[in-house]
Amino acid sequence: MKLLFKGRKKLNKLYEQSKAKNLPQGITNGVAILAIPIISVFFALFIKLFIWKGKIFSSQKSETVADSVINRVSPFNIKAVKGRVYLSSSWIDGKPTIVIEYNKSGFPFNKVRDEVREMEPGVYVGKMWFYKTQVLHFTLTYKK
Repeated sequence: MKLLFKGRKKLNKLYEQSKAKNLPQGITNGVAILAIPIISVFFALFIKLFIWKGKIFSSQKSETVADSVINRVSPFNIKAVKGRVYLSSSWIDGKPTIVIEYNKSGFPFNKVRDEVREMEPGVYVGKMWFYKTQVLHFTLTYKK
C-alpha cells in the first residue's frame, strides 16, 4: 500500500483531508503504519502476521451505525480488546472524527484512543493515540 511510504506529515495531511461521514460497519482489515518510510513495510508485515488483523464494528441499536468495536488479534484471529465508537472532535485538528475508545478494556488499552476518517468509500485512515501522544497511523478496509 502506498501509504506505507509516506511520512508523518503526509499521513497527517491525508487524515485532515478525509471526512468522518460514514461510520465503519462489519469486519475490516487493518494495516498499522509506523510513519518512518524505511521500516514501515517491515513493521506493518510484523504487526499483521503476529499482533493485529483489523476490527469488527457492530451495533446493538441500528444496522447502519456502529457503536462498538472489537479488535482481531494474533495469528489466530482472536477477538479481543473491546471499545466504543462515537463521533467527536479530533485531537489533531478539532474537526469531526470517528473516535474509538477502549476505556473499559484495562491497562494499557484504557489509555488508547483511535481516530478514524473515511479516505474513500470503504477505506479509512486512522491515528492511534496513547496518553494523548500519537503513536502510529493505520488503515481499515472492509474485508471482502
